[in-house]
Amino acid sequence: MVTSVSDEGPGSPSWLDGAQETVFRARVLLSSYAALNFILVARLHHWNALRWTFLGLGVAGIIDALRLTALASTSQPVKRSFTEVRDSGAEVAGYLATYLLPLLAAPNPQTGEIIGYVIYGLLIGVVTLRSDLAHVNPTLYVLGWRIVTVTTNAGHEKYLICRTPPKPGEEVWVTDMNGLLHQTSNAGT
Repeated sequence: MVTSVSDEGPGSPSWLDGAQETVFRARVLLSSYAALNFILVARLHHWNALRWTFLGLGVAGIIDALRLTALASTSQPVKRSFTEVRDSGAEVAGYLATYLLPLLAAPNPQTGEIIGYVIYGLLIGVVTLRSDLAHVNPTLYVLGWRIVTVTTNAGHEKYLICRTPPKPGEEVWVTDMNGLLHQTSNAGT
């Protein structure tokens, strides 16, 4: 669901709003872990159902990252400026370390390590879906986007997906997808 850019909306959210946000976060999570799935494909030695599943999840994650950024550009943007703009690259680097190091530690994963990877993946999934980590997405960096943390004029912090970060006070066109801002090139008119 694509919503208008505002810091607060009227009324309280319904269960459908919560479900849509969870689906959105799951899609962002899938795209965030696209590289992880490709690493697992490379680590497994036989082309079995598990390897094909990881390959499918990796491809689906890349495609969904492209879809999410394309969808944002079809929404009606509004002009916004921000009081502060900070690079989120350090958060992305830390995020990468959380899954790269454990996966690269076992030289030849056997059934036990794979079960451990699945448990680890489920844990990371739950934490990511319940936190702002869903917005820290290394796949977007690979696709040429950057993620910065911006502070709105109302004092709220949000993540902004952009090609080039705006300067504080500079007006830019953005759309809002469940709280994740996406910079567009113009008003779309």
